[in-house]
Amino acid sequence: MSSKSKSASKYVNDLFDDARELTSDTINPFSYWVLRGKIAAGEYPGKQFSKKPSTFIASVVHSVIALFRSRFAARNSPDWKIGQLMDSGIDTFIDLTESGERPPYNMHLHTQRRKRSRRSEYYRFPIPDKNVTSLEQMKEI
Repeated sequence: MSSKSKSASKYVNDLFDDARELTSDTINPFSYWVLRGKIAAGEYPGKQFSKKPSTFIASVVHSVIALFRSRFAARNSPDWKIGQLMDSGIDTFIDLTESGERPPYNMHLHTQRRKRSRRSEYYRFPIPDKNVTSLEQMKEI
């Protein structure tokens, strides 16, 4: 192997190592640990359908990026995302969307918890899109 090939190979391996390090706090391409093993955050785990064109397009683009990052192992489906979260120890789900903003995922949560014989909790604290919540609501959450 030529020295150029070796250095290119090392460069690629280093990039993958860096990527693994950067994503070590992820559960899947759609969520990540805020406090490892206790609190996770991420995109809405339900269906990404939205009547708002900009939100729909952003969801499609994000799904494609996630597929490539996961080397086509990730699926942007509610059952897969919720299952991944539950398998990582998450059993409490806090939904920050407003009613009607996205399709509900309660049915998927119920299916996944039954499949795993686990309990789960679901809470909704709606925050209007592109807004900041009040201090009182932050304390409540």
